[in-house]
Amino acid sequence: MSVRIIESSLAHPQNRRGTAVSATAHLDTFPPVLMAAFGERWFEEGCLSLEFRSVTDHCDPVRAGLVVDDTGVAAASLVTPEGVVVADGTAAVGREASRSMLAAPRGDDTRDIAPALVHCPSIAQSRRIVDGLIASPIEWYHGPSPWGPSVTAPSSVIEMFSQVAEAHLTSDTAGVITAVEIRYHGEPIVCDTEYAVEGRLARVDGAPNHDVLWCDMTASDEQGYVVASARVLAEFPRAATPSPRGDRSRATVRAL
Repeated sequence: MSVRIIESSLAHPQNRRGTAVSATAHLDTFPPVLMAAFGERWFEEGCLSLEFRSVTDHCDPVRAGLVVDDTGVAAASLVTPEGVVVADGTAAVGREASRSMLAAPRGDDTRDIAPALVHCPSIAQSRRIVDGLIASPIEWYHGPSPWGPSVTAPSSVIEMFSQVAEAHLTSDTAGVITAVEIRYHGEPIVCDTEYAVEGRLARVDGAPNHDVLWCDMTASDEQGYVVASARVLAEFPRAATPSPRGDRSRATVRAL
């Protein structure tokens, strides 16, 4: 069996407030190595699943890596120069990408998330790149791409999904994201294009002192085809865990 090890250069994910770096910000360190392993096909039919193991502070260096073998599923990792594992998981394209590393939830407290129209303005993404808030930016984030408009960075895609999901929670308490999965279904999410985002929330028991909130989301184009999907897990202190609410209103949301 042949094995390839692909590593990125050191990245320095940042937080606008100069505090601990969010899990979603770490997603942006992976596209350069994913492109090296799978080419532009990853943005069309790829999947990246990560579980987060430790926290990094503003501008702490990290390195993304893939171990690619003949199975078609790569082991993904994000580590500090000292060898501390920040996140690990899997990456794949095509049929292999259809298998989720994150098992579906089994919670009784579930709610549908009503469709909302969402887009990522290219000017907002360009500003985030200039401000250093998108780690390891690729050329397609701020210029034309093979799909026409600029590609929306993975962190921006998750932010789009999160804004819609948060409108359906009963609490403003911030949770800690412990796992993220992002998947493309034929093409990437591109800037300045509206998508209908919808999904489902589920609350499940965690450890004795916290609960886990699952969020499954999809983004569909104007023809109704699902372009991308995501699964996000967040932990909340038990006393502050928000409940999904059944608000079926339709909204228009401007991401970022």
